[in-house]
Amino acid sequence: MSCLLRLLGLFCLFLCFAITPCFTIAAVAEDCVECHKKETPAAVEQWQASSHAPVISCSACHGSDHEAILKGNAPVDAKVCGRCHEDAYHEHVSSKHGMGLHSGWGCTRNLESRDPRECRFCHEEGSTQPKTTVQCARFLTQTSEMGSLGCNRCHQVGNSCASCHTNHITDLATVRGPESCATCHMGPDHPQWEMWQTSRHGVLFEALGETAGPTCQRCHMPDGSHDVSYGITMSPAMVQVSSEQFVLRRQEMIKLCTQCHAESFAERELKSGDAILAQSQALISEAEAVIRDLADRDLLVPLLQDDPAIRAQASLDQPDL
Repeated sequence: MSCLLRLLGLFCLFLCFAITPCFTIAAVAEDCVECHKKETPAAVEQWQASSHAPVISCSACHGSDHEAILKGNAPVDAKVCGRCHEDAYHEHVSSKHGMGLHSGWGCTRNLESRDPRECRFCHEEGSTQPKTTVQCARFLTQTSEMGSLGCNRCHQVGNSCASCHTNHITDLATVRGPESCATCHMGPDHPQWEMWQTSRHGVLFEALGETAGPTCQRCHMPDGSHDVSYGITMSPAMVQVSSEQFVLRRQEMIKLCTQCHAESFAERELKSGDAILAQSQALISEAEAVIRDLADRDLLVPLLQDDPAIRAQASLDQPDL
């Protein structure tokens, strides 16, 4: 009898520990919701409608240090999401999205393949601070708002799942359409959205839906993968693709293409892309050689300093409203 009572007591104790987190989640969430319904009603509404709401408290992601949260010192970054979404996190950080360049982070300074002389285009000798006489460096240093809204709104993707998924919505419908990619991959400096939208793929998708024309995700994130480098052999400056990786990735891409196209067609089109890339890189190398020569002869910087836009103050005055 005493043994039975002991077992019953242990069972009750187990139930207490098992149930307590649920009550804690509800209690903590209610504490947050009471204020945030007034302060951030959209965030509360999105969270309450999400799959997180029944099982994850606000503090599980945001922490419990309210002062740090208010000061912006408790970001919910990719590592926080990775505690639960391990596979997606590891795929993300190993992909090109995981290497998203932040505002102020030198595009070339950490690359072994770059010529050290290039550093002086943006930096004084021995300094990591960008010159304000160089247009691109001046752009990054003029205001914190420019860095935050002009650059990091997209480039924070390296450490922010919310760049694509938003902060509190968990419905995957928000990230399965090509429009979610277009928020960053558009414009004159990286017009992937415009290229896809006006391609045969984009036209067919717009007219007949995904069964006729593939989305960005179908080719670049197959089966829900978070590795956006899947099958891509074109290597920008920050990601060098070895010959072994090239063969493997090309096989991956051909496998994707042959879901709709003949293998011979896929191989031919991809080889054409390789040729265009090689031609483009040759032109860039030629231009870089000209710039290096001008810099070596001290002919480049004086010309830049004569530009009225360069002589303007690094911190721009607020425009009259």
